Amino acid sequence: ELLNRNLQTLQQLSEVTDESIHAADLLHILFYMPIRHLHEYARVLLKLATCFEVVSKEYYKLQEVSCQCEALGQYLKKKRKEAEYTYSFWKTFPGKMTDSLRKPERRLICESSNRGLTLQHAGRFSINWFILFNDALVHAQFSTHHIFPLVTLWVEPHFEENGNLNALKITTAEEQFILTAASPLEKAVDHALSGAQEYMNPGLGSPMRSEPPISRTASYTFYKDPRLKEATYEGRWLSGKPHGKGVLQWPDGRMYTGDFRNGLEDGYGEYIIPNKTLKKNDHYQGHWKEGKMHGHGIYKYATGEVYEGCFQDNMRHGHGLLRSGKLTSSCPSMFIGQWARDRKMGYGVFDDITRGEKYMGMWLDDVRHGNGVVVTQFGLYYEGAFSNNKMVGYGILLSEDDTSFEGEFSDDWILNGKGVLTMQNDDYFEGTFSGEWGAGIKVAGTYFKPNLYENDREKSRVL
Repeated sequence: ELLNRNLQTLQQLSEVTDESIHAADLLHILFYMPIRHLHEYARVLLKLATCFEVVSKEYYKLQEVSCQCEALGQYLKKKRKEAEYTYSFWKTFPGKMTDSLRKPERRLICESSNRGLTLQHAGRFSINWFILFNDALVHAQFSTHHIFPLVTLWVEPHFEENGNLNALKITTAEEQFILTAASPLEKAVDHALSGAQEYMNPGLGSPMRSEPPISRTASYTFYKDPRLKEATYEGRWLSGKPHGKGVLQWPDGRMYTGDFRNGLEDGYGEYIIPNKTLKKNDHYQGHWKEGKMHGHGIYKYATGEVYEGCFQDNMRHGHGLLRSGKLTSSCPSMFIGQWARDRKMGYGVFDDITRGEKYMGMWLDDVRHGNGVVVTQFGLYYEGAFSNNKMVGYGILLSEDDTSFEGEFSDDWILNGKGVLTMQNDDYFEGTFSGEWGAGIKVAGTYFKPNLYENDREKSRVL
């Protein structure tokens, strides 16, 4: 409405005499008017330069500005042609797909309907339409399409066994495919597919092409890879894969920050995993190999446990220390020893601060199994066999008052079977025992008093 009220002013400024032209078209002409005069400015500056000595600063400066005006004019004309070409494309191919691709800054470079570009090994009845913009390559198939940003797209010549030299290997963040050209002329598409940007060289007055580096920084959201689906990576890339420093974040809140190698977490990194039940995060900080926790690291669980030690294939494996709770919590404990595939395995020491017990011995599948020693805060000492986390088999038990038992056990502190119970004064029972230590024991056997009878077993009293 504002433009229509000032239509006469627009006509005067745009030097248009046709009164039937629309206001939008007048505005379009007005915006491009300065471009038309750049060539004239360049010629005037060149003529002005002839008024000075060739070796003078004034001559050099006028020559330089003239070249810049000429180059700017050529550059803006090129940009105008790109905009008009893109506008024509939107009008020629209307539809939901092309409408979804429209962006003010997006420019069409070429599309495969008017070029001899085909997808290698495509089905006989498949339809593959490639649209190349200045920021993305679009692959359309029937009613679906996918957009490949040029910042995460790598192009290299592909030489086939049949001698076809007109093929391009396209590498994206999640897939590879080969485009074959009908003639060498079609390989000019490589210039645009490489994601190269042209920029102005003020001194020379001509556009320069900057080859895109094999290694670059870019952001990408994965859509195909099952492990990374909907995750966004931002960081360094190398030939289509995350490589170097970067940040990988999933929609559910998981986030990895650190080193990447060949598309996988590899090196040193930090990993955060939300625990929705506890409304806290698990947190790992340490080394990685081929996408998994591997090497030394520290894992802080949402439950409060902290493991520091070796990892392999995302599991605790090797030597490590696990702290559970704190001294003020309900169940503080600490284990230091060997792990295998996330389980205690081999020799280890478990300190149960709540019960006041310390176990030093062998483990199997997360339980005490094999030979071991238990020491309690009440002065009890057990050394012997364990099975399935219990004192089972032959063992020796010593109490704080120097009473000892040597014999068979069936559970923790449960005597069950043959054995010898020795008192403080060296008197001892020899026979069969049953019951829990400290809670009453049944004995069937012989009582000996060595100090009284001095090895005279015949005078012993049978109980």
